Amino acid sequence: MTAESSKIAKYSSLLPTHEVVPVVVETLGTWGEAAWKLSADLGSKIYTVTKEPRSTIFLRQHISVAIQRGNAMAVLGTHARWRLPDMADSSACSTGQDYSA
Repeated sequence: MTAESSKIAKYSSLLPTHEVVPVVVETLGTWGEAAWKLSADLGSKIYTVTKEPRSTIFLRQHISVAIQRGNAMAVLGTHARWRLPDMADSSACSTGQDYSA
């Protein structure tokens, strides 16, 4: 059973009243079919508003970077000696501080 099909099965009780779109992106970057189609649909809508022909590419890159950042924080968070900046505070990323000590 794929991750997409297990999500559809998990939320099958919602299907009569809601559209369930499982957004599955594997750790190493492989996108599920439904996630790829949803990002194409959203990118197309963004293009309609912005007229930026690379809208879908930018959207997928943004999502991929967010996943990579989350993975890095998960790994670094397992090490007690590392203090991570509060990612909700965007200025924490640009202070030039060394968080590895």
